[in-house]
Amino acid sequence: MQSRICTMNQEIVIITGISGVGKSWLLKQVGARIPIQVLSAGKLIFDQIARECDREICYDDLRTLDIAASQEALEAGLRNSYDPDAQTVVLDAHVVIDTPTGLQSIAPRIFASIGASRMVFLEQEPARVFENRSQDPSRRRPHRNVEMLDHQQREAIKITKQIAKRLGVPFHRLQSDNVDDLVRVLESARDV
Repeated sequence: MQSRICTMNQEIVIITGISGVGKSWLLKQVGARIPIQVLSAGKLIFDQIARECDREICYDDLRTLDIAASQEALEAGLRNSYDPDAQTVVLDAHVVIDTPTGLQSIAPRIFASIGASRMVFLEQEPARVFENRSQDPSRRRPHRNVEMLDHQQREAIKITKQIAKRLGVPFHRLQSDNVDDLVRVLESARDV
């Protein structure tokens, strides 16, 4: 196993949930209330691949790329981007990727290699996720109906629990619109 990316006194909290659940919105609200560094796994991967790639790529093309290469790019991007002075680093990430060939899960070793200290799954009613996705023209997500999103969310919850168990770290399941609950979880992470 690779060495931990961040320093030993930092809490690395993985915030996950299916695309469209509202992770970015929630993390902006939380970041306005408590001191955290928020990093997006997708942006780190995109920026790293864009630097290494000889062709132009689109952010939403990431789901079509090789998962192993994407995760290597994530580790490199995190090494280059995290703030060594931040007590809590929050990584907005996915545990499953909705690829053209179906859902692919991210290996627990990726989260182990970055030193994840807890896993937080953000959930929302699938109909609301569907609505969020429909109202976001900036993204080219695969079209999924409410039933498919429900299945995707249930799978992602199961995989997040498995990763947390495998890593021996706490697992939290929160509603994606509950700022107070996430603040409490992140503050408790700092207090450990």
